[in-house]
Amino acid sequence: DPAGDVQSTYQNPRDRRNDRTRYGFDITHNAVANFVYDLPFFRGATGFTKAVLGGWQASGIVILRTGTPFTLTGGTLNTDSASRPDRVGDGRLGDAATRKLWYDPTAFRRTDCNIPSQPQLCHYGSAGNGILNSPGSQSLDAAIGKNWKIPQLGEQGRLQFRGEAFNAFNTPQFGVPNGLSYAGLDSLVPDGVRVGEIRSLRNSMRIFQIGLKVYF
Repeated sequence: DPAGDVQSTYQNPRDRRNDRTRYGFDITHNAVANFVYDLPFFRGATGFTKAVLGGWQASGIVILRTGTPFTLTGGTLNTDSASRPDRVGDGRLGDAATRKLWYDPTAFRRTDCNIPSQPQLCHYGSAGNGILNSPGSQSLDAAIGKNWKIPQLGEQGRLQFRGEAFNAFNTPQFGVPNGLSYAGLDSLVPDGVRVGEIRSLRNSMRIFQIGLKVYF
């Protein structure tokens, strides 16, 4: 599922230009390849051996793509719209990003209008919309199958067996990381529990299924 997580509301309805961003389904790099291969084993066989072991076919789809954009929100501006933090650093961790910490929370500062002792925090945040990317995905959907002709069903008549594995290598397809949170009212830097940690999957883990289909 390539859908992104960019906010669909404006932080400041009077300054919509400030919310310009990439589409939520924007994927910078996306490679999809499929293959079909007739297995060469027992091609010259006859009788029972050919019926059981010959004529198998393998196929699959390989998907390699980078992540989609997502937006960090934080604080409360009492505007009934999503509020964003101030951005004081890049926030991206590059190759150092892990499931436990996908972005740098210290690159952001709180904005909030409900802290009487911190009136300077009551303003629209400078962090842009959709400035960070969620993890990319790599998966292989594979299948193996065989056809048996059934002359009684006509020229196209056949029985097909298929065994399929979606996400065959059981590669985790991580979702959007946790957003910003704060342990207390005096916290300016995000210090909540599991900030930046990924705790969801975008797609399911490996799924096996088998089936029989009759063509006529």
